[in-house]
Amino acid sequence: MTNSRFILLLLFGAVMSVIDIRTRTIPNRLNAAFFMLSLAIYGFHPRELPGALVTTAFFSLIFALILLLRRDGMGGGDMKLIVVLALLLGNAGRALSAVILAGMIALVQIGALSLKNRRGIQSIAFAPALFIGALLSLG
Repeated sequence: MTNSRFILLLLFGAVMSVIDIRTRTIPNRLNAAFFMLSLAIYGFHPRELPGALVTTAFFSLIFALILLLRRDGMGGGDMKLIVVLALLLGNAGRALSAVILAGMIALVQIGALSLKNRRGIQSIAFAPALFIGALLSLG
């Protein structure tokens, strides 16, 4: 199953990261396709599906609350992507480590961009950090 996860992360990660870097958006259709394929791989490993669904529900609830309480910062596309990554990664430990790693990568990205542009930065593309964090959490 890890090979399937890895391939999905590489394929969707490359496409979504390029789009996010260029437009600062993550298309809903692409996120939906990523969700459906992530769910489909559990057809080969049905015993892992209940845990993955619990993880997905947990992350959905957490990020829905964040979205309701805080309107600035992370975009809705990033939050939806985190939920799909939680499904694909399959367990809370892996999903949490992916989000923490992504946050650390994003902080480095913000720091580097702030040094480059002394006026500050308005936004970053978070999808690349999320996918790198997810790939690292598979290891």
